[in-house]
Amino acid sequence: MKVLIERDDLKPVVAEVVTEVMERFSNDDRISYTEPEAAELIGVKRHVLRDERLKGRVRHGKVGNKIVYTRRQLLEFVEGREE
Repeated sequence: MKVLIERDDLKPVVAEVVTEVMERFSNDDRISYTEPEAAELIGVKRHVLRDERLKGRVRHGKVGNKIVYTRRQLLEFVEGREE
């Protein structure tokens, strides 16, 4: 018996598994990052992340007057920008 799985069918499964593993085994117990921290974490300048947020391309939260991002929100944004 031979099972063929197309790459595009497998990508979402792999992405979900990687996300879950990263969340479970991350050495960083933080649940959110400020905009400058989040930008550094994903390797972009702060203004790039801000612009993407203002365009509605990245989900975020607000605590007091600070914009914050969870690891999951950042992963979703980066994974969505692959193509």
